[in-house]
Amino acid sequence: MLDPVQQTAEEPVQQTAEEPVQQTVEEPVQQTAEEPVQQTAEEPVQQTAEEPVQQTAEEPVQQTVEEPVQQTAEEPVQQTAEEPVQQTAEEPVQQTVEEPVQQTADPVLEPTQQTTEPVMDPVEQTSGEAIDTTEQTAPTQDQVTEPVYDQTAPLQEETTPVQQEPA
Repeated sequence: MLDPVQQTAEEPVQQTAEEPVQQTVEEPVQQTAEEPVQQTAEEPVQQTAEEPVQQTAEEPVQQTVEEPVQQTAEEPVQQTAEEPVQQTAEEPVQQTVEEPVQQTADPVLEPTQQTTEPVMDPVEQTSGEAIDTTEQTAPTQDQVTEPVYDQTAPLQEETTPVQQEPA
């Protein structure tokens, strides 16, 4: 961008010193300001938006998944197996042995007393025979009687189409 500005600024200045300087300064500035700005604004933005996103999304994910899994599977298992076992074996064992023993050493046993007597209602005998409903059974599907229609009568009443309103 510096080369066209220097060339357009040098040539008109040498040819005309007063009048064309103002005209040539206005025109090249507008032309050089519009064209390079559009070119530099469009190309780098598209390139930097597409390429780094794809690279950072694919490569680091694979690297962070592969490497730490292998390292954390081998090394921390050995460390956590040695150190925390010693710490958790000393402190919690002493605490859990002392506290529950003191709490459970004096059990408070209260005898349970039955204060209410069981309710025994005598069965009242009624005079007369009891109605036995177990003998009556509901009719099954085979026993259900359907209404008998006259075979010779026209079936217009029964087969009239039901008019439904459209939804």
